[in-house]
Amino acid sequence: VAAYVDRGFAYGRLGNYQRGLEDANKAIELDPGNATAYVNRAFAYGSLGNHQQALADANNAIELDPRNAMAYVNRGAAYDNLGNNNQAIKNFNRAIELNPKEQKAYYSRGIAYGRLGNHIQAIENFDMAITLNPKDPAAYYSRGIAYDNLGNYNQAIENFNKAIALNPRVPAAYYSRGIAYGKLGNHIQAFKDFDRAIALNPKDPAAHYSRGIANHHLGNNERALSDYKTAARLGLQIAQDFLRQL
Repeated sequence: VAAYVDRGFAYGRLGNYQRGLEDANKAIELDPGNATAYVNRAFAYGSLGNHQQALADANNAIELDPRNAMAYVNRGAAYDNLGNNNQAIKNFNRAIELNPKEQKAYYSRGIAYGRLGNHIQAIENFDMAITLNPKDPAAYYSRGIAYDNLGNYNQAIENFNKAIALNPRVPAAYYSRGIAYGKLGNHIQAFKDFDRAIALNPKDPAAHYSRGIANHHLGNNERALSDYKTAARLGLQIAQDFLRQL
């Protein structure tokens, strides 16, 4: 059983959630009382978008082991993704009570606070997540989003820079940095970031639309129109509405 539990956990860390799910299923089949196997399966289900099943497995894990901090993290994440942000925060609080060094609990609580519009508390949690793991690009990215929501665009850009330095293959970081540069009126840098986001994910309509706005500000109206058309073709409603008004 331990081999399936350990391998399933490793698959989850590598982003192979389907294989992680399969190993968790096997571990539970062999030992239905193994709380860690339910924790692993809850994480796998949540990562695959099945949040109801993730919640059920987290509940099972907590019933088997009420002091398992990661079970509360996974239950909190399930609640958060199901739109119950306050219940999510209660679970992250409990996880932190059980393990004050559980980095994922602080990070996840920051996400939940951000969804509630409480960006200052979100930043406080991302600060703690970064203290516990200074090499987590997602924490810097999320802190950048919080700063952007507070109108602190230079701080946002600093955090996006750090996220990109740690993982230069995430298009959302370039896109979000481009948005912040655009808000500061630096349309050349915004254009470069949207260009990079599109190179990494050519089917992101928002990046095409935003590059169109940057092109417009730079006086490249033909290129801007081409970007708007691409965004509309990819299904972005605001681009479709804009083109209909021309």
